[in-house]
Amino acid sequence: MNIVVMATKNYKPILDENVHRIQKYGHVPIVHVLEDADFLEIKLSKPRLMLNELQKQKEGDLLGYLDVDAFLVDPIAEIENDTEHDVLLTYRGGGERVVNSGVYFLRANDKAKRFMEMWCDKIGELEEVRKEVDPNRLGDQLFLNRLIYSHFTQGARFKNTTQDLEGIRIRFLDSTVYNSNVAVYNKDVLHEAKIIHFLASTMANPVVGIPLKLKKLGI
Repeated sequence: MNIVVMATKNYKPILDENVHRIQKYGHVPIVHVLEDADFLEIKLSKPRLMLNELQKQKEGDLLGYLDVDAFLVDPIAEIENDTEHDVLLTYRGGGERVVNSGVYFLRANDKAKRFMEMWCDKIGELEEVRKEVDPNRLGDQLFLNRLIYSHFTQGARFKNTTQDLEGIRIRFLDSTVYNSNVAVYNKDVLHEAKIIHFLASTMANPVVGIPLKLKKLGI
């Protein structure tokens, strides 16, 4: 499986660690080193970059995406072997942004491409959304959730379910396994995870702090 990871130059040490782990578990990293720009602009550009990468993949292959601060810590062959779904998202629950945009997987087919196009179309509503949303909440994740909730009831619980969105089969993965939040879960839960996710934007020095935390966790 090819896995896309993106970061600006100042995150390169973390990016290198991520690439190492992607390769360690037998996958191929697709690396985008982004130019320094407005933080919101960077976040909103990611779905379009992923759509472009998806269009390059061999039909039927699986393409993954990891935020630069989300790390593989165990094999995920069961994800790669899931041929029944077009899109695999990670469900966290709670609040308005229950689906996390930092970890997801796309089957290289027309349905997954349409899903990404729909996500990009939602981002096209930015200027209208600015009028009603706290600027700190703007980003690709907000628009992913607006897409989901334009088709499903807000507050619905999706964890470990399959949903149909206009013929696109979406599997909602359990985030405690596939997108485990280091800031929320204790060490025992994190050791059950296959992908762990830091929140680099809230850390004073993530370039130093994340490697130290990984070492402390022993994963």
